[in-house]
Amino acid sequence: MARATKGDGSIRSKGKGVWEVRVAFGKDSVTGRYRSVSRTVHGTKADARKVRDELRKQHNSGLSYDGSRMTFEEFAVGVWLARREKACEETGRPAKTTVSDNRSILESLCKYIGDARLTSLDHYAIDKLFDKLNEERDKPLTGSRLKKYYVVLNGVFKLALKYDLVIRNPMEQVDAPVCEERKRNTLEYEEAGQLAARLDDAEAEAYARIGALELGRDERGRTDARTRIAGIDGVSRIIAVRIAFATGCRRGEVLALDWASVDFDGRRILVDKSLTVDGDLKSPKTSAGVRSIPVDGDTIGHLRTWQERQAQYLAGLSIEQTAETPVVCSSTGGHIGTSNFSRWWAGHRGELGCGDLRFHELRHTQTSILIASGVPVPTVAKRLGHSKVSTTYDFYSHSLDEEDKKAGELFGEIVASKRFKLVS
Repeated sequence: MARATKGDGSIRSKGKGVWEVRVAFGKDSVTGRYRSVSRTVHGTKADARKVRDELRKQHNSGLSYDGSRMTFEEFAVGVWLARREKACEETGRPAKTTVSDNRSILESLCKYIGDARLTSLDHYAIDKLFDKLNEERDKPLTGSRLKKYYVVLNGVFKLALKYDLVIRNPMEQVDAPVCEERKRNTLEYEEAGQLAARLDDAEAEAYARIGALELGRDERGRTDARTRIAGIDGVSRIIAVRIAFATGCRRGEVLALDWASVDFDGRRILVDKSLTVDGDLKSPKTSAGVRSIPVDGDTIGHLRTWQERQAQYLAGLSIEQTAETPVVCSSTGGHIGTSNFSRWWAGHRGELGCGDLRFHELRHTQTSILIASGVPVPTVAKRLGHSKVSTTYDFYSHSLDEEDKKAGELFGEIVASKRFKLVS
């Protein structure tokens, strides 16, 4: 086959449905070398012509092909991930946990395509990659996990496209993995009432336990300096459940609350930060995440009692309670870690009548009850910290469907109870 002349493109068959496209751009005036770019295309010859035409268009627009020899690992880890790590360090976005997960995903991907040239990875190669990801595993990746792989790959190629290292993003032709829809468990009205009653009992028992432990210490004549007050964390965890149940806040948001966040007179709780799995406090992702949530008087009453008692307990550690003191505190007065709290919840939720309910599903419970009680969805979205009302609609469409059925039945009852006179 003759060499392609400057600006022309050649298309050569490499097998059924596989084509090699090559476009020459003449001699480089600086290096004296002939410049050309080639692509392997999976599809029809018409698909190959489109790629050839795109290569011509890109060259005519003055785009560079200096990165055509860069491998996936060189760009994905050395450029894309490095940018995210720097942004995380400087701005806190993305979060450390997200960047760590990104690195883990790239390590898995690089086992298969790390040495492949960035420009050689088309949608066909990516489809094959997703198949390989599960071949060596005893347990296949879940749909939600595969989607994270998809998101990372899409991010890598979008940046490569921005830098003119590829002529198209192959992920645009790859179907995103379907996430299995996880059933959202919630408590029914009666179950929610039972939880409220059991929280009262559990809280009283937790206070009694501290009293018994302190009495035992006094009876033993212990007067040594103390580093912890046993039982404080037990009350704190019950308070955390109470807050989540009353506000619909996420785990990290509840564990990050300090006393400055509680407006006793206004009966509100301010959410302006969240505790990460690394123990760091971070701001919400969106401005809507910062919110002041009205709460009921009973919850405020329990918080007021806890504030007074917590101050007494911490004084025994020579710690002064301040506006920055965590509402949900450990036995030493600091924050309770997210993993620590989750382990406790898994072991005690049954005692509270929550069965196998995840802590996050207390959020679903409050939302479903509010929607079912006729609270406008925009109001619910504001409480949840959703920046878009559509997010609330998407997450709680099942509750809205039930309300839609009730609305239909209500309209029928209204019409049936009225007599309409037709006027000719």
